[in-house]
Amino acid sequence: MNVTNTTVDGSRLRASLVERIGATRLEGEPFDHVRLERIFDADTVERLISNLPEQDQYDEQIHKDALLPDGRYARLRFELTEENIAKLPAPKRDFWLGVLEDVRSPEIERAYKAKFRDALTRRFGVDPIEVRTVQRPVLFRDIAGYRISVHADNLDKVITSQIYLPLDESQAHLGTSFHRRRPDRSFEKVKTLPFTPNSGYAFPVTTESWHSVEQMREGDGARNTLMLIWYLVDKPSKLQKLITRLFAPKSET
Repeated sequence: MNVTNTTVDGSRLRASLVERIGATRLEGEPFDHVRLERIFDADTVERLISNLPEQDQYDEQIHKDALLPDGRYARLRFELTEENIAKLPAPKRDFWLGVLEDVRSPEIERAYKAKFRDALTRRFGVDPIEVRTVQRPVLFRDIAGYRISVHADNLDKVITSQIYLPLDESQAHLGTSFHRRRPDRSFEKVKTLPFTPNSGYAFPVTTESWHSVEQMREGDGARNTLMLIWYLVDKPSKLQKLITRLFAPKSET
């Protein structure tokens, strides 16, 4: 795809995402989350997709679920840092530097913390605005063989947000699924959020935020996403994480 319109127009991306977070209804099943739709205008979506790095500019994500029989990994990642972006050719470099400035805005973090205030307050025992976080934006590209089993995310994380970047509706079946844990510790799939253009999701990371992605097949094409994750500045120890999982308060939904 040709690279066109390689600059971000002011704070359009940031403003659009903040507006969509605020306007989207909070859902509580099987855990608190938002299903984001119609996030950006069509021009912004086209530029996000057309300026994605070439595949050889991504690094492999080392994860047991993504390990292929030939020893390669089916999840690729491009960290959106100044150092990494500097390796891109000029048009894409300028574009992603603009995106990085936008997505780092504290307005986005505040919008998510306000949306997920109840769940995060239950987890931390304080207003989430007081919880110190650092954001790590990453472009992911998943290929045939990728899957991720049901997990609730590492408790180093506070908020997980993923923006889907497919070209069209043909990859709708590649969405992330949300699960509920049964008393016998098995999982019930409650919903799958379709992998459709200009959409995504976000949730507060808790002991109940169980999610997965089913294994991708040959012919599915690349599964491109922009993930925004907020991590704790003061990371808990392994013992603290264990105690949290054992004694975490349950949601009322």
